[in-house]
Amino acid sequence: MKLSEAIKEMFSQAGLTYRNAAARMGAKSQGSVTNVVVRNNCSVSSLIEIANVCGYDLILQPKICGISKSQILLSDAGKKSSLEVSGK
Repeated sequence: MKLSEAIKEMFSQAGLTYRNAAARMGAKSQGSVTNVVVRNNCSVSSLIEIANVCGYDLILQPKICGISKSQILLSDAGKKSSLEVSGK
C-alpha cells in the first residue's frame, strides 16, 4: 500500500474529509492535505500532524514486535517502499 492509500485509510477510519483535516491542522486550504496524497510523499512531521488529527500515533518499533489489526505498517521490503494495513 502506498503512503497516499494509508493516509486515505486514516481519514476513512477517522471519518474526516481533506477539508476537515486541513481545518483541524490549521491549514488555510485543503490543498496542503490533498497535495500530500496526490504526490504520495511528505515529511515525517507532516505525516505525524496528519496522523494526530486522525487520532493515530506514529510509532517506530522493532520488527520482532509484530503489529495489531488496528495498526498501519510502513515497511521497506526489497528497497521498494510499501505500506500494509493490518487486518485487511
